[in-house]
Amino acid sequence: DVRKIKNHIESDLKNFLLLISTVAFAAMAVAALGVTNTIMASIRTRRWSFGILRSIGVTRSQLLRLVIAEAILLGLVGCALGVPAGLQLAIDAEAVQVAVTGYAPPLFIPWNFVALGAGVILAVAILASLGPAILVARTQPLDLLQAGRASN
Repeated sequence: DVRKIKNHIESDLKNFLLLISTVAFAAMAVAALGVTNTIMASIRTRRWSFGILRSIGVTRSQLLRLVIAEAILLGLVGCALGVPAGLQLAIDAEAVQVAVTGYAPPLFIPWNFVALGAGVILAVAILASLGPAILVARTQPLDLLQAGRASN
């Protein structure tokens, strides 16, 4: 029956799209780990600078907001670079599909999923910065200064 064949093809295509989406989510998880690592390394290497800021009168909440603002900016830069890179990959994949199959369906970009991915990356950047930001804000200025300029 033709309907049975059509349903089988649609089912296989949905499974294939699910597999491709899983790869995209795995890539987003790896990117989130990269953002987390960058934020933690940034805070760890600037402990002495944070000590100087605290000793000249920056409050704990200001230091906390400074670190979180840095994380937000890092997440925004990641999104600003990732979205055009993803669009370029989609355009290239469409060109490969046309070359291989000769079939050129219209390019459809699911902007709601793009926005969801950008939101997830921003949320991960903020969540990744909360722990280290709270830790550095709670640390006494003298302890931060004792880390020295070459803290690691």
